[in-house]
Amino acid sequence: MKPLNLFLILVIFILLLSFSSSSAQDYTRWKLPQGAIARYGKGRMFDFAYFPDSTRLAVASTIGIWIYDARTGEVLDLFVEAALSVTSIALAPDGQTLAIASGDSDIYLWDIRAHKPEKILTGPERYVYNLAFSPTGETLASAGENNTIHVWNPDTGQLLRTLTGHMSSARSLTYSPDGSMLASVGSQQNNKICLWDVHTGKLLKTITQHPKRVDKVVYSADGQTLASGGRDAKIRLWDVRTGELLKTITGHAASVESLAYSADGATLVSGSSDKTIRFWDVRIGQLLKINPENITRTNSSISLSPDGNTLAIGTDENVIRLQDTRTGKLKATLKGHTRRVTSVAFSPNSYVLASGSEDRTIRLWHVTTGELLLTLSDQPNSIVSIAFSPDRKTIANGSGEEIYISDITTGNSIATLIGHTDWVRSVAFSPDGKTLASGSDDCTVILWDLTQIRRKNKR
Repeated sequence: MKPLNLFLILVIFILLLSFSSSSAQDYTRWKLPQGAIARYGKGRMFDFAYFPDSTRLAVASTIGIWIYDARTGEVLDLFVEAALSVTSIALAPDGQTLAIASGDSDIYLWDIRAHKPEKILTGPERYVYNLAFSPTGETLASAGENNTIHVWNPDTGQLLRTLTGHMSSARSLTYSPDGSMLASVGSQQNNKICLWDVHTGKLLKTITQHPKRVDKVVYSADGQTLASGGRDAKIRLWDVRTGELLKTITGHAASVESLAYSADGATLVSGSSDKTIRFWDVRIGQLLKINPENITRTNSSISLSPDGNTLAIGTDENVIRLQDTRTGKLKATLKGHTRRVTSVAFSPNSYVLASGSEDRTIRLWHVTTGELLLTLSDQPNSIVSIAFSPDRKTIANGSGEEIYISDITTGNSIATLIGHTDWVRSVAFSPDGKTLASGSDDCTVILWDLTQIRRKNKR
């Protein structure tokens, strides 16, 4: 084992035991609080970082930041003024600036030679966990309690960009019709709606006026309005450009869990845990009709066909109901799943319906005849999200931590996308079919380049 590594282990061991060493230098009397005559122990360790040339080691503790000679173990310096419940430290590549994150929203940039902070960066998060300088030292990244990564210019103190936003579990994810934006909601800070620039990854807007958890968001056909529903049983319509609340629609008696716009954008369909499906005129917020069927259990998911004529309702009774949106009559009941139907999606031409279930199967149905066309039964977990590609040739579904792309004509698997570390709750194709967005309980949204996958499969 290298001497440097041996020393590092020794330093950590000593600091964790909180005892002083018997080295010759009398650091027990360095920078004591007023009235104290000695200090024994170097404090509880939080973090450590090597200087760029590896000759020194900075160790953050409850007393302050200790600077050690990495070769001899000698204590060279102590930044006692930096004892601020340190959570993370990072050294700039030039070795002259030490970034310190404390138990609040501030990041302190210390001039090591001058022994004082030269700049304080104040971010929106309440608690900063990690810090990292870029290899050139031109930027500093900080990761905080609210699941964001901030990128700073350490010279000016300017916040350059924010990555990933508030994102916790991505429970609902939807593209704007032109594919330029994504709307998402999370599960921890779950009354927030995030609007993202797909091309840059930039969080464009955060809508926070929901008093309770948001479960579903969906764009109107023209992309100018966003509808949201959640635990307060209300539906809200938002101006995408300004984030302004346009209208609040009331009528449900329990959580709004599903939403779908008609193709012309004039009608909004909502499904609720009050066991009703409601049709709304979104221009005036008026209730047009309530599903007349005697639904005795909760509707797990709904989807409105692109032509606006059929509403598919997935239920926890293991069946899918197809309803005529013009007459309100039940057109068909699709039976075959053996457990709760958790996701339904129409093909772009409205002829085929895909359904996913807790029975770990995906089934494709002919909408007009109700015939079962295909069953995909090799899924490892429950199907919680499903989507058709715009060309109607493939479907994507989330099952556990993975995303599966399948050919709907043959039922063959095209690709398995691995990258999430928790359940994939939502999937959505871009309008051109080249990109797939996936949202997961691992607090991330991933954009996948499907053109690369298709090229590989052609080889």
